[in-house]
Amino acid sequence: MSLVLTEPQPAPTGVHNAICVEVGDPEVYTTTAGDRPVIRIVWEIEPKDEQGRRHRVGRTFTASLHPESNLGRFLDVWLGKTPTHLKKEILVGRRCYLVVHHEQGRNGITYAKAFKAMPADGQNTLTL
Repeated sequence: MSLVLTEPQPAPTGVHNAICVEVGDPEVYTTTAGDRPVIRIVWEIEPKDEQGRRHRVGRTFTASLHPESNLGRFLDVWLGKTPTHLKKEILVGRRCYLVVHHEQGRNGITYAKAFKAMPADGQNTLTL
């Protein structure tokens, strides 16, 4: 009997009901341009995967709240403003409509990535 391992399917592309489930602590990534602080935000989305669990989709941002930074622009659309201080409790548990798209990693594997988050209305009823 042999064991066959398969890569999990990435979350489907499109706009999904989502809820923020995790905001990572700032970490330092070393790149060719030098060290940079980053944070990772993770959401769970509908529909569910093959095992009946919600797909998890994340995105890593440079840890800058400048209005022109990727994180600043992302939060401005989602929250309606760019916060001056980022507290995990502001984001964790917050619902949104998450735009998901696929990107191919350097290893050739396709990953789902959070592209944009838009404010949720009463139709998004996901809970933690």
